[in-house]
Amino acid sequence: MKKRTADILEIIRSHILSDSFKERHKISDQWFTRERVFTFHIVFALTLNLLRRSLQIEIYDFLGKMDLSLASKQAFCSARQKISSGAYVEINTVLIIEFYKNNDVKLFLGFRILIIDGSTLALPEEPLIREKFGTCSNGKVKDLIPMARISTVFDPLNTLTLDAIIAPYCSSERDMAIEHLKKIRTFNSGTRDLFIFDRGYPSIALFFFVKTNNQELLIRTSLEFLPMFARQKIKNGEYDFVIELRAQKLKGEARTRFKKLLPNVPITSKMSIRVLVIELENGNKEYLITTLIDSNEFPHAIFGKIYNIRWGIEEGYKFIKINAEIENFSTKTILGIEQEFHGTVVMSNVRALLANEAQEEFEQEKIKPYKYEHKINRNISLGILKNDFVKVLFNKEENIDDFCQRAKCLMKKNTIPVRKGRKFPRKRKAVRRHHMTIRRNL
Repeated sequence: MKKRTADILEIIRSHILSDSFKERHKISDQWFTRERVFTFHIVFALTLNLLRRSLQIEIYDFLGKMDLSLASKQAFCSARQKISSGAYVEINTVLIIEFYKNNDVKLFLGFRILIIDGSTLALPEEPLIREKFGTCSNGKVKDLIPMARISTVFDPLNTLTLDAIIAPYCSSERDMAIEHLKKIRTFNSGTRDLFIFDRGYPSIALFFFVKTNNQELLIRTSLEFLPMFARQKIKNGEYDFVIELRAQKLKGEARTRFKKLLPNVPITSKMSIRVLVIELENGNKEYLITTLIDSNEFPHAIFGKIYNIRWGIEEGYKFIKINAEIENFSTKTILGIEQEFHGTVVMSNVRALLANEAQEEFEQEKIKPYKYEHKINRNISLGILKNDFVKVLFNKEENIDDFCQRAKCLMKKNTIPVRKGRKFPRKRKAVRRHHMTIRRNL
C-alpha cells in the first residue's frame, strides 16, 4: 500500500508540536519559558525555511505570513542558539522511518539501494568556524577557507537522504560511513539493503562490518587494492571470480581499527567476496567488489547497471549545493551552520516526497504521450515549499491535505523534458562561494 505524503507530514507535525520534542531540544530548561515572538517552534520553523536572502527580509516575510509581530534579526540570532541541531536530525529520522514503514517503496532486484559518499562544504569566514572545522583551498584562490566534511546516505530510487553528517574537514569518510551503517541498522525497513561505495572506501574492516550486520555492499576499487593473485587472474582474462579475505593479514593501525570496530569478530575470521571487472564504453575497465556471491542470482551483466545507480548521490549533492544553496549560510555560528545543514536535508526530503507523488499523478493524468519523458522541475518544486510548508507544519488549524494538493498541482504544471542518451564531458570547477557581505551581526 502506498503511504501518502500528507499522512507522513501529519505525523511529523504531531511530533514537532509535542511538549517532549521541545523539552528534548532546547539547550537549557530556563529557555523558551516566556511568551515571545520567537518561541521554540517559530525559531525552529524559521530556521527550517531555507534562509537564503537577507536575514531581516526573510524574518519580516516569514512573520508576516504567520500573522505575527515583526522582530529583529538580532533577536532571532539569539533565540536560535537555544535549540540543538539534533532537533532537525530527529525530524529527518521520523520522516525516513515513516516513509519506509509499511509502504510501497521502490527497490531494485529486491534491494533497497543505499549510496554512501562524502563531499565538502565551504563555510563562512569566522575564527571559531576555522578552529572547529578546519580549512582547505577551494582550488581557485590561494588563501585557505573554512571547510567542512559532509557525508550522506542517499536512496536514489526514492530520492531521499536517510542520514547526514557534518564534521571537521580532516574527518575520515570511512569512519563517517561506519556511523551511517550503525544508524541505518536501527531503522531497517525489513528490506534487504545494498550499500554502494566509491573508490575511497575499500577496507577489510568495512567488508566484515557490513557482513556482520547482514547487509550487502558493492564497492568500486582500484586495481592496487586487490591482492596480487587477484590481479593476476584479471591479467589472465578472468572478469568474475571469488576471493577470500583474511582479517589476520591486517597489520598495524588497520589491525587495531578492526579489533576496535569488531570486538566480537575473531582476528582469524575469513570471508568470501566477489571481484568483477566491468568494461566501459570508452574502453576503460572498472573494478568492483561485492558480497553478492551467487552468480546465478546476480549475473555479471547486471553489476554495471547497479553501480551506475551510484550517480544518484552526485545529483543529490548537486541539488542541495546549487538548488538549495546549502553553502549560502545565514549564520556565522557553529550551531547555526549545523542547524541549517540538517534543516536543508529535511526540506529536500519533504520536496522529494511531494515531487515523487506529483510525478506519479502526472503520469496517470496526462492525456497524450509526450515526445520525451517529463519530470518535475526540482528547483521550482523546492521554491513552492518556501514559507507555506512551515506555516502548515506549525499551525494545527492548517489542513495538510489541502497544502499537499496545492503543492503537487503547481509541481505538475512545472515539468521539464528528459532527453536520454545525451553525454557531456565532466568539467571540474572550483567551489563557488556565497558572499556574506550583506549579512551583519550574526
